[in-house]
Amino acid sequence: MSRQIGAKSIKSAQRVFEVLEYFDADHREAGVMDIARRFNYPQSSASELLSYMVSLGYLRRGRGSRSYELSMRVAMLGAWVQPRLVRDGRLLPLMDSLAEQTRGSVVLASNNGVELRCFHAVCRNDVGGGDSIGAVQQGDMLPLLHSAEGLVLLSRCERQLVRRYVHRLNAEAVDAEARVSFDELAARLDEVSDSGFAWVEHAGGLSIAVNLPQSEPTEPLALGLRVGPGACRETMLRMMQSAMSRHLGLFEVMPPAHSARPSWPAAMGAQR
Repeated sequence: MSRQIGAKSIKSAQRVFEVLEYFDADHREAGVMDIARRFNYPQSSASELLSYMVSLGYLRRGRGSRSYELSMRVAMLGAWVQPRLVRDGRLLPLMDSLAEQTRGSVVLASNNGVELRCFHAVCRNDVGGGDSIGAVQQGDMLPLLHSAEGLVLLSRCERQLVRRYVHRLNAEAVDAEARVSFDELAARLDEVSDSGFAWVEHAGGLSIAVNLPQSEPTEPLALGLRVGPGACRETMLRMMQSAMSRHLGLFEVMPPAHSARPSWPAAMGAQR
């Protein structure tokens, strides 16, 4: 008889990951009340959770006796995943550099079926907050069919799989405007495959994404750049290409599974 996982255990596991994802360049340390307020935890529960994570070695005491910070155990936890990007230290400097240069937000995302999640984000204030296109944080879910990151990842998928995704997401959509036509989407994905990038423009700004070179076929990654209104798409693309070439060396975007498509650098050269 299989053991059933109780709701309390699931909630506890969720809290552990929420705490881990809280820490970033802007939140290098956190106290009990920081975590309690951010996630609406009872203060006593937040205190017990942080102390337990210290005992496991995933957190350590910060410079202040009442603060906590991530330990090296967290840094090494997934270093073996995508080693050419993570262990060799190329990916995060690329994202930092691109965000600083464009004053935008740089997003690393991947999908698991119809769920598209932001794994890491480097944000700059110039993009804006609230509901703007650049307001993305680590752990956020992104719309697979309506984001540049989602479109560029879907461009690599077999079209029959994309059709199934569209059917499911259309069935789950509450807002009629969120539903899409598969034929129109397939045509858009062919354009993305040909050009090597996807872009989405909103009132809040511009979003551009490419398939990240050197990512494993089993877990393709999209690198997205989100900038505020008035940004030039061609200029942002050239800045992305320059940053990726500088940090990753010569590269070639992997073509989608259904057909051979030109790489992004070739497509970029044709646009100049």
